[in-house]
Amino acid sequence: MLSLILCDTPGQSDLLRQLLQRLGYECPPQNILSFEQIDTVFQIPAEGKTVTVVVLGKHSSAGLRAIHQLRRQTNGLIVAIGAKDTEVILSAVHAGADDYVDELLIDEELPGTLTRQCVARGIANPDGQLMLVISGNGGNGRSQVATNLSVAMAQLQQRSCLVELDMTGGNCAAMLSLKPKHTILDLSRHVEKLDRKTLEKTLIAHDTGVNLLPGPQEIVRPDVVSGELIERLVRIARQMFPHVLVDVQDLWQIDVLKQLATHRPMYLLVTRLDFNAVCNTSRVLQHLDRLGVERSRIKVIANREGEPGCVAIRKVEQILSVEIGWRLPDDPRTAHQAINSGIPYVLEAPAAPLSQQVILLAEKLTGIRRHTLESHDEKARTVAGRVRHHLQNLWSHRSLRTRMA
Repeated sequence: MLSLILCDTPGQSDLLRQLLQRLGYECPPQNILSFEQIDTVFQIPAEGKTVTVVVLGKHSSAGLRAIHQLRRQTNGLIVAIGAKDTEVILSAVHAGADDYVDELLIDEELPGTLTRQCVARGIANPDGQLMLVISGNGGNGRSQVATNLSVAMAQLQQRSCLVELDMTGGNCAAMLSLKPKHTILDLSRHVEKLDRKTLEKTLIAHDTGVNLLPGPQEIVRPDVVSGELIERLVRIARQMFPHVLVDVQDLWQIDVLKQLATHRPMYLLVTRLDFNAVCNTSRVLQHLDRLGVERSRIKVIANREGEPGCVAIRKVEQILSVEIGWRLPDDPRTAHQAINSGIPYVLEAPAAPLSQQVILLAEKLTGIRRHTLESHDEKARTVAGRVRHHLQNLWSHRSLRTRMA
């Protein structure tokens, strides 16, 4: 879906454009306009399927006039971004904005706002976002992070897709206690026939809403999976799911990486904090640089932070010349128990600090918060249900005592 940005602050508009692109909205650089260029908006076709984000800024009067003009001449979705000020919010809505987002909570509020408004208008959501979970070497916990993150995302959005691109024998099915009948190898034999129906039959569903495409259950040659297969597979999956996570084991399949890059993915680079892991992570960053991947699309995830003898976060950031985007605490008991039981730790131990951090990461990446998913009415129904269940039990016990008497 096409998106436009009306903003007089270049730095803020660039960050907003990156966010929209991560969410799957088409927003080329020429779609960033100042308020003086508002007439350009009316030259864009298919206006009913456009999303225009208007950043009011400190001086909201120009932005409010722009919203008023947009509403008079277009039918597209208009979202205003500004200060959390009741008077400004009411003015924006009165001028014609469909929704309003606090300028201090753009990352948290804008994704959910756009989804809600698109559903209300009957506009199809853009293709789902692609995320590649990668690491510089084995032992960093890449697959476990990918599995738990996909579960946390499914809990927020009812479904997610996890593709296991590991030709050395995948573990994601075991981590979910699933016994797949098909793997990615089955698709590799019939690339030309791959369509939505075929993919649906190949995926195996978990109770949480995760749909897994497992890797092979044996070690096979990396070139068995072609770039053509991956491109077609990801394109179809993005039409089916709000988020598609790919657990990538081999970063040296250049053809595959280039095909994945056409979908403008986010790269979740998982590393432990020991010296060898950090060195290998540095090599991955250099490799991605050579492939033309923008650093803004790479989020480094430090796994097992606090592990005895690990390198300090500040030192790691100096070595990598990047900021650590997320930290997962060292919790071997929770992690090992999840692996051994086949139940992801975000399900088996949701209150554990490790689980909490993965859940928060899922909220950050999806832009959806757990507390917004349950309305006051739903909470009331939950409480009422518990009370009713308690009364039924109490009545049963009384009836039993009566019969025994």
